[in-house]
Amino acid sequence: MSNKIADVAKSAGVSPATVSRVFNRHPYVKNKIRDAVVAAARKLNYAPKSSRTQNGFGIMIRGDKYLTLATYDTQMITGISRSFFEHGYNAEIISDQQVSLLHSNSFLALIILSITVDEHLLNLGIPLILVNNLHQDTHSVVTDHFQGIELAVEHLIGCGHRSIAYISGVSHSWGYMERLRGYRETLAKHNIEYNNNLHADAEKDGLIEATVRLMKKRPTAIILSGEGRAQHLSHAMYLLDKKIPDDVSVVTFEDADISKYLTPPHTTISQNIPNFTKTVAELAIDIVNNSKDRSIRHIVLDNDFILRESTKKI
Repeated sequence: MSNKIADVAKSAGVSPATVSRVFNRHPYVKNKIRDAVVAAARKLNYAPKSSRTQNGFGIMIRGDKYLTLATYDTQMITGISRSFFEHGYNAEIISDQQVSLLHSNSFLALIILSITVDEHLLNLGIPLILVNNLHQDTHSVVTDHFQGIELAVEHLIGCGHRSIAYISGVSHSWGYMERLRGYRETLAKHNIEYNNNLHADAEKDGLIEATVRLMKKRPTAIILSGEGRAQHLSHAMYLLDKKIPDDVSVVTFEDADISKYLTPPHTTISQNIPNFTKTVAELAIDIVNNSKDRSIRHIVLDNDFILRESTKKI
């Protein structure tokens, strides 16, 4: 194995300083040069060692040139990082656009909040822990999305609702599919036929537009999937001159900093972020400290139901 930056620099036709900038993920390196250095390093089977990550975990999020963190992302990152710090470890946030720059010495383990799981990640040689996503070849911590939607539908049916609309979140993800399955199967369990006209995709249609379209069908209740959207739904109802819960009952997914302060406070399904993030961090630490155990571990956590004032009996 080559262990010299000079070898990679010579192969890529750049300076050793440039190689160092690439592997330290310096933002001001041209993509063409970055790609050449990464290709040369792989050809030479070179993986630089970095003392600054010897006690550190990575947290990978979705992003492009400019990262925009939703409230949910911020809560997850904060909670996971805090747990690592409490156990004496460091944490570094990276974008999934930086996957090609990772190597076997980048981190003790990598927490993946994005939905990206490619072959390069799987072959890094470091533990991966997926959050709210599943892959048979690596570890994961998820909440039971089916159970979360089931709680919402069961509550609304118990309040007398039969016309229950559903606004789905990020499509094509494991969580999206589980929540949609939970919605349809719980309706079926109560002999309520799934109505495609009462199902809208906020990612595809836009949340305001999806709400406007659904309200034309006169549902008595709406379930909004996806954290951090409760205030947008409330604004949509304001624009439509509709009152919650007088005109329509609403169940959203918990955003602890917002949903309980809305007017009215929203009945929500909570992933219990403090417990969720603590579980993620402690699993990562346990995997690293018990590296001889090669078994793949999947942890499924239940959601909590929080009854507030946005639903009513009819």
